[in-house]
Amino acid sequence: MVNPAYYGLENAEVEMLNSYLSRLVQTTFEDLEDSGCIKMDEENVEPLVLGTIASQYYLSYMTVSMFGSNIGPDTSLEMFLHILSGASEYDELPVRHNEENYNEALSGRVRYMVDKNALDDPHVKANLLFQAHFSQLELPISDYVTDLKSVLDQSIRIIQAMIDICANSGWLSASVTCMHLMQMVMQGLWFDQDSSLQMLSCMNEDLLQSLRKRGISTVQQLLDLPGATLQAMIGNFPASRFFQVRSAELPLHSN
Repeated sequence: MVNPAYYGLENAEVEMLNSYLSRLVQTTFEDLEDSGCIKMDEENVEPLVLGTIASQYYLSYMTVSMFGSNIGPDTSLEMFLHILSGASEYDELPVRHNEENYNEALSGRVRYMVDKNALDDPHVKANLLFQAHFSQLELPISDYVTDLKSVLDQSIRIIQAMIDICANSGWLSASVTCMHLMQMVMQGLWFDQDSSLQMLSCMNEDLLQSLRKRGISTVQQLLDLPGATLQAMIGNFPASRFFQVRSAELPLHSN
């Protein structure tokens, strides 16, 4: 009412405001219905599964609509990553001047291909940041570190929504794959390529190889080792530091 021109209104008269608000409500309902978030008739408006999930995780209706159109019972990890990166929540991820060059360089170092004709697209950048995180790649500039944190912070609720959609549909394989993606985000590893031991902050390649030679390749195997046995295995590595990390970090990650 203070600034009707901002909304495309000539004035703030009651009749004009009522007409505007009625159109706004109607078009919003129609958008939500077209996206599969609600169903309505002349008397009622009811939420559907996608609408409930969007509301629960504070996601755009366009995001869950895209999920509904692209997620299926056998969706692959690569496809889930593309779907995650395509969420509307990443529309505003900044792609600054000349960053398409950084994106092009990253695209040659990651596991899954991205659209080389859209390197200035925020969703392509999000995809590259995820893959760099999983591969523990060094990011080209400090701005990318900040951008990665933003991408990861948003990702948890987006992936949770995808898991709920899969579970509600009864898709076991897709649900498990999506849960793997969640683990990858949390640990910064490829679940099918990297040892879970790499989640430890004190782990390095020499120590990892030393443990592998002795048949230790999983978190649970490490937890089961007596202290004296572990000390004998790690040799000159600072034992106190390793024991501290093992007791502080492993129980949390192994649950």
